[in-house]
Amino acid sequence: MKKISLLLITLCLLLINAWADQANGIVYVVPGGTGTGTSWTDALGDINAAVTEAKRVSSTTPKDVWVKAGEYTLTAPIAMANKVNVYGGFAGTETDPSQRSLVANGKPWNFTNETILKGSNSRIVHSSGNFASPTVIDGFTMTDGNGNDAGANVLNGNGGAAVVRVNMIIQNCVVKNSSVTNGAGGGINMTGGTISNCWIYNNSQSTNGNGGGGIYSAPGSGTITIENCVIESNTSTIRGGGVSTAGAGTTVCKNLTIMNNKVENNTTTITAGGAVFTNTATNSFTNCLIYNNFGINTNSNTNAVYIQGSLVNSTIVNNVGGVYYAGTATINCINNIVWGCVTTAGGTTATSISGAANANLTCENNATYNPIPSDKSWITAENIQFSSNNDNNNGPKFIIPTTFKGATSVDTEIAELRSANWNLKYDSPCLNMGLTVAGVTTDIVGNSRPAGYPQAEAKFDIGAYELPYYNVSWNANAASDGSILDNASQPVNLSDVVSYPSGISLSYTLTPATGYVVDRAYYETNIAGEEVNLIKGENNVWTTAAITSPITIYVTWKLSTSINKDIATSSFQILVVDKKVEVKGLNQGENIYVYNVMGQLIYKTVADTDSISVPLNAGCYVIKAGNETAKIVIR
Repeated sequence: MKKISLLLITLCLLLINAWADQANGIVYVVPGGTGTGTSWTDALGDINAAVTEAKRVSSTTPKDVWVKAGEYTLTAPIAMANKVNVYGGFAGTETDPSQRSLVANGKPWNFTNETILKGSNSRIVHSSGNFASPTVIDGFTMTDGNGNDAGANVLNGNGGAAVVRVNMIIQNCVVKNSSVTNGAGGGINMTGGTISNCWIYNNSQSTNGNGGGGIYSAPGSGTITIENCVIESNTSTIRGGGVSTAGAGTTVCKNLTIMNNKVENNTTTITAGGAVFTNTATNSFTNCLIYNNFGINTNSNTNAVYIQGSLVNSTIVNNVGGVYYAGTATINCINNIVWGCVTTAGGTTATSISGAANANLTCENNATYNPIPSDKSWITAENIQFSSNNDNNNGPKFIIPTTFKGATSVDTEIAELRSANWNLKYDSPCLNMGLTVAGVTTDIVGNSRPAGYPQAEAKFDIGAYELPYYNVSWNANAASDGSILDNASQPVNLSDVVSYPSGISLSYTLTPATGYVVDRAYYETNIAGEEVNLIKGENNVWTTAAITSPITIYVTWKLSTSINKDIATSSFQILVVDKKVEVKGLNQGENIYVYNVMGQLIYKTVADTDSISVPLNAGCYVIKAGNETAKIVIR
């Protein structure tokens, strides 16, 4: 009996130890794992089992499931549990999620150690209900999901890769190649929660009237947030190729790049929102870049953005379809660029902002090619009209716009989409022309709004990007050795720090004083150790390259003839001016000797001041003052 009791006690202690390890916060998963989940070397092999185990030991403290890189084929969706966070992207040695390695210069979802969750006629991940606490899934590539699977009867037929409810957060993930038929949200279906720093790519939706090729959002109440995501190459046959929102509540969309999405059907039914469809006035899109999307049907009804909510500081360009404002609620359309959009695929008829009559719509400080409608009772002011819908130099002046309209599947054009740069040039007509918008303090990439010089007079730039300004400071030796003028021919105050817009080249006239030349002119960037020489042009004009960071400009002058090269500690200086040699820094009563190249003494004097002047013809000479000598050449 004692032996049996001892065995039971031992087993209990082992279970308590395993429980204690997992209660510390982590259950581990590796491909093919057969352990208990207490460490990387004793890991489980099934993510759902790990979530169940973490949930079992969870009480008041959130628990984690850590998943090592590899491919996991799912036979059923991962059922998230309240306060159980699930992280991928591990090499299998880390002790903290912050140690996961990202691809150099990559996006937040580009993990070096990719963890792939692959559907097998099933959705990838979901929550069966709302969560009481924030619950995260982070660091995965979710692919090949199929929302048509019942998925434990969670929103049956919706959300090809994921169903997200209140307090569920998907972040730093890729959601791709997933689909639904007779459901909404080819990639993700949301009734709550947050999507952050994700790439939503190549998902599809068909048949169901709510649409949403990439994401469908329908908060019954409360707020859904979609932020800092790229929503690319998704499709719907209904509406909202990239994003579709509906119902009550609020969907906040900010800092999104929505490109190459498509809505197309073969009926005469209006196809709404090649990029975005939203029919709720409380929804908002802020700092969004929406380009090269396609929304058209056989009746040639088009719009890229169909909206009843707020549209602020967004760039909407080169789409097939423009912006259509529906409804009569109080809404804002402020600080947007709508340019390069056309009404039909391959067409040339321009479209910009249009919509229904609405005396509650404020449409101000936008920049478009088509004029803002004047027959809709809209509140309008300070809108800008471009002279061309195709010529970027007579339009917004983007750095690198795309050269075609609408969505594409051509490899070379896809490469062009991804290399486009929709930042504004420093001479864009959209700079400092926007309204101040309460609550908007940064742009799509995090630059502060507004930016300018002087800062107190800066205004918002129109569009998704705020052109940054960079400080330029000076470090130049004695001003008496030369002068520095700016491009307005005004003397530069070397103690001033002035800000200039990114991308501009700065020019200065550097004029040496008599007997001096420019020794070197260069600038130092905020990148450690990087020095860039100014380029010398005609008339002593020196120019920087385009500035893309704060810089400090250095100018050093030197005497036109080098001083003592034989004795490094020379106490006197020599200048050659108009075939006269000036020797400075002498001691009164000091003997001065000048010898020619043959060593013959050709001049001798005694200094009665601290300097003397000796007329000499072209040639080589040696000058001796006290115990010091210097060699000079007069040309």
